[in-house]
Amino acid sequence: EVYIGRTCDVKERMFMHRSDSKTKQYNVYKHIRLTGIENWRMEIIEQVDDYNVSVIKERHYINEIGTLNMK
Repeated sequence: EVYIGRTCDVKERMFMHRSDSKTKQYNVYKHIRLTGIENWRMEIIEQVDDYNVSVIKERHYINEIGTLNMK
C-alpha cells in the first residue's frame, strides 16, 4: 500500500506518523498497526519550494497512484 503526504520536515513527520499510528483511526494508521511500523518507509518523490504547488502536487500523486489516503 502507498500513502502520499507532504511535509516541510521529514524527520518530524515520521515521528508524528509513529506516534499517531498508536491511537488514530485513519486508514494509513490502521495499516501501520497491521503491518508494523518497521515495515513503514518514507520516500521523497518530489521537492517543491512553494506551498500552493505542494498542495497541487500532493493531490496529483494521490489521484494518480490510488493510495491509502482515498480509502
